[in-house]
Amino acid sequence: MAQMAGAAFRGLVVVVVLATIGAAVQQGDDPSSAPPTFVGAASDLVQRVLGSSALACQIALGALSTPTVGAGSDPSDTFRIACPSSQDAEAGIKVSITGTSGVALASGFAWYLKYTVHTDVLYGSLNLTSPVVLPDCNPTTTPTTIQSLVPNRYYFNVVTHSYSAAFWNWDRWQKEIDWMAMQGYNLPLAFTGQEYVWSRVYKEQFNLTQADLDEHFAGPAFLAWGRMGNIRGWGGWYDQSDITGLTQHWMEQQFELQKLIVQRQRSLGMRTVLPGFAGHVPLGLSRVYPTAKVSRSPSWCGFSGRYGQVGLLEAGDPLFVQIGKAFVQMQTELFGTDHVYNADTFNEMRPSSSSSSYVSGWGTAVFNAMQSADENAIWLVQGWSLHGWPTPELDAYFSKVPEGRLLVLDLGCASSSSSFSKFTKDINPPRPVICGLLSNMGGERALDFGTVSVLPNRTASNVVAAGTHHGQALLAGSGANPEAFEANPAKWHIMGEIGWRALDSNPFPALDTWLEGYIRRRYGGASANMTAAWALLVSGARQTSNFGNDGLARIPSLSPPYNPPKAAGNPAQVVEAWKLFIASADQLPHGGDVANPFSAAWRYDLVDVTRQALQNHFAGLFEQLQATWGDCSKLGNTFTAFNQSNCNGGADPKLRLPGCGMDTPYKKPCDINKTAAWCLAHGRSCAMFNTNGYLYAHADGTSPFHSYPLACYVRNQAFNATCGARLANVSAQILEVANDLETVLATDSHFLLGRWISDARQFGNTTAERDWLEFNARMQITLWGSVEANHAQIADYAGKQYSGLVSSFHLPLWTTFLDALQEGIRNNKAPNLNDLRQTLLQQAERWTNTTTPVFPTIPSGDPLAVARQLAIKYGG
Repeated sequence: MAQMAGAAFRGLVVVVVLATIGAAVQQGDDPSSAPPTFVGAASDLVQRVLGSSALACQIALGALSTPTVGAGSDPSDTFRIACPSSQDAEAGIKVSITGTSGVALASGFAWYLKYTVHTDVLYGSLNLTSPVVLPDCNPTTTPTTIQSLVPNRYYFNVVTHSYSAAFWNWDRWQKEIDWMAMQGYNLPLAFTGQEYVWSRVYKEQFNLTQADLDEHFAGPAFLAWGRMGNIRGWGGWYDQSDITGLTQHWMEQQFELQKLIVQRQRSLGMRTVLPGFAGHVPLGLSRVYPTAKVSRSPSWCGFSGRYGQVGLLEAGDPLFVQIGKAFVQMQTELFGTDHVYNADTFNEMRPSSSSSSYVSGWGTAVFNAMQSADENAIWLVQGWSLHGWPTPELDAYFSKVPEGRLLVLDLGCASSSSSFSKFTKDINPPRPVICGLLSNMGGERALDFGTVSVLPNRTASNVVAAGTHHGQALLAGSGANPEAFEANPAKWHIMGEIGWRALDSNPFPALDTWLEGYIRRRYGGASANMTAAWALLVSGARQTSNFGNDGLARIPSLSPPYNPPKAAGNPAQVVEAWKLFIASADQLPHGGDVANPFSAAWRYDLVDVTRQALQNHFAGLFEQLQATWGDCSKLGNTFTAFNQSNCNGGADPKLRLPGCGMDTPYKKPCDINKTAAWCLAHGRSCAMFNTNGYLYAHADGTSPFHSYPLACYVRNQAFNATCGARLANVSAQILEVANDLETVLATDSHFLLGRWISDARQFGNTTAERDWLEFNARMQITLWGSVEANHAQIADYAGKQYSGLVSSFHLPLWTTFLDALQEGIRNNKAPNLNDLRQTLLQQAERWTNTTTPVFPTIPSGDPLAVARQLAIKYGG
C-alpha cells in the first residue's frame, strides 16, 4: 500500500491512500492525483473545531482504501485511528485517522478526542470542554478500527426544523453540520428553503397567485406543520402589520441557506433527505383547475377555517403526479439530489377511507410523484402516525412501492424491543426501518433520563432481532429524532455512539462506566461529587417522557391540559444531585469560574439541574394549591349548565357513565338526571360532567363545542373564608419560586428569551418583517395557536423556561390567576374558571403581539453563587 506521507492539504497533513477507494470516493475524485474531496472537507471541520493550525497539523487525515460491509451486506462506514509512520512522527504528527467518508473521518476525530485526549465538544457551539494537548501515540492501545453498526444514521425530526432550527443562520448551521458529522450521522433531513421552490412551481407552472400562497404557507416558526398539512396560513398572516403571508425576503434567505447546507453536508459524504410531494395544496388550485379533486384534510388540534383543513389533492387526480414531478425536478435543479425524499400525507391524521384500494392509491401516488422525476427515488416515511393503522391498511399503503425504495422511520425503536416489528414483521413484504428516538417533546427542558439505561445496546440488539430480508438488514439505520435538541445533551451523546457500536464488536460499555468518561470529558476532569450527582440524576429524573414536566411554563389552571405539573422522578434525589453539583466546583480544573471558557458545560448543567429542582419544588406547591382550593371550596348538589360546550381538563375514563353519549350510534346525550346522580355519587372526584357521561375531577371551565349536541354541567360551589390565609401563603410561595427561577435562568445564555427573539429578528429587513418574525417566535413558545386560530387548544405544548419569558409572561399570568382565586375566597364566590381562562388567554395574546421589552441576549449573574443561595433556601 503506497502512501504519500506528510502531504499538506488545507492546513492539515493528509495521508492519501493510493489503492482503490471504491464507493467511498465521490464521483469525479481521482485518488491517484489528489486527496478525495471528503478528506478536505473533514480537514476543514477539524480546523474549525480545534481553532488552531498548530494542533490541526498534528493530525493526519486520509481515505481508507477498503469499503466495508455491515450487517446484511449493506455498505457501512469505517474509521481507523493509528500511530503515524516514523516519517510523519518526525514531522510532528501525533495521530493518523483514515475513513471511508468525511463523516467517518469526523467520527474518528471525535472518537480520538473523547477516548484519547479526553475532551469533548459542546452541542450548539462546538466549543471544546477542556484545553487540548495531543498526546504521543501509544502503540499498545492504537490502532483502533471501528465500523458503523448500520449504513444509515438519520438526523432530525420534521418538527426539529421549527422547534430548534427555525431561526438558525449559516454560522449556527455550520456548527450543527459539524456536530452531525462528529456523531456519525450521514442521512440528515434537509427541509430548509422548500417554500421558495414551491412558490416558483405553483406560480410558474400551475398559475397560482401570491394570494393563493399567502393563505397556504405557514409562518416561519410553524413551517413544519404547514409542510405536513396540519395547518395553513398560521403565522404567515400578521394582523399587526401589512404582512399578509410568508415574505419573499424570508423565502429567498432560506433558499440561499439551503444551498449552503446541502453543499456542506454532501462535502462530508452525507446523503440529504429532501422533501417530496404528499398531496397538500393551496385551496386556490381549485380555482385554476375546477375539475381537480381537492378535498379538505381533517381539522388538526382545533385548527380550522382560516388556519386549518388544508387542501388535499386526491391521489387519483392526474395533477398529483404532475405537481410532485414538477416540484422534485425544480428542487433538483436548485439543490441537487441524493435520491431520498420524505413525504407524509397523514401526519396525526387518517385517510378518509380505509379501503385497500383507496389507501393503496395514496402510497402509489406519493411514490410515483417522486419517481417520475427521479428514477432512483427512495421514499422515507415517518412511522409516527402509522403505528395505529391496522396491518391490512398499512400493507395496502405500501403495496405498490417497490422493495428497496422505502425506508420507515420508527421513532420508538431505540428505546423499544418490539415497535419496529410493525414494519419488519407484520406487513408483507417487510420494510427496512431506521431505529430512531423521539424525545424532548415541544422542546421542553425537563431532565429526562427515563430511557438512558436501555439506550446503549437497544439498537444493536434490535438489529439482530429484526434479521434480514433478501440479504439486507431490516434495521437499516439508527436515528436521533427529538422534537428539539437543546435538552438532555447526555442522551444525544449516547445516541451518537450507538451508530458505531455492535454487540459482538466495540459494544457499549456499562452505563456507569460510560458516564465516568463522559463526566471527565464534559467537565475537564474527574470528580467524585460529579460521579455521585450523575448516578442520582439517572435514577432520580426518570420519567419516560419529559412532556408535562414544565408546569410553571403553562397557562395557569387547576386542571391543566396534557399532564399536570409533576415532579420529575424522585425530587429528593434531584436535590441531592444539585447539592453535589455545587460542591464539585472546587474539585474541577475551572473551579466553576464563570469567566473560564472551559466551565461552560458545567455551568449549563448546574443551571439546568437548579432549574429542575425549582420546577420540582413548584410541582409540590401546585399540589398544595389544588388541595387548598379543594379544602376551601365545597361542592354543592346543584349544577350550572353550559350548552354546546365541552368541559375543560382531563376526564377519568374509568368513571364514565356507560351506555350513552359516545357509546350510542348517534352520540345521543346521556340523561341529565342520571349523569348528575352518577357525578354526586363520586363525591369530590366529580366537579363537573359532560353529556357523554365523562366525569371531571376539577371544575376548570368549558370550551365551545359544535360538532354534535354536547353540554357541560359544572357543580356549584361555596367557600370557606377561613382558608384565605392558606391560599395566600401557597400563592406567595409559587410567585417566589417563579422569581427565583428567573434569576438562575438569567445566568446562562442557553436559557435566555432574548437569544430566541434576536435570532428570529435577524432575518427581517424591515421593521414590519422583524416584528412579524418576533410574533412567530413569541407565539410558538407560549400559546402555539391563538383563540381565533384553534381556541388555544395546544397552548404551552412548546413552553420554555427562559429568563425573560418567566418574568414577563408566566409570572404575570400566575399573578392574575392566583389573585382571582384569592378574590373568590374573600367574596365567597367561585370565579368562573372558563371566564378566567379567557382572561388569561387574552393577557397572553397581548404579550405575543408586542415587541417590548427588548430582552437581554447576554447572561447576567454568577450561576454558582445563585445556585448556592437557592440550595440553602430550597435544598432542605
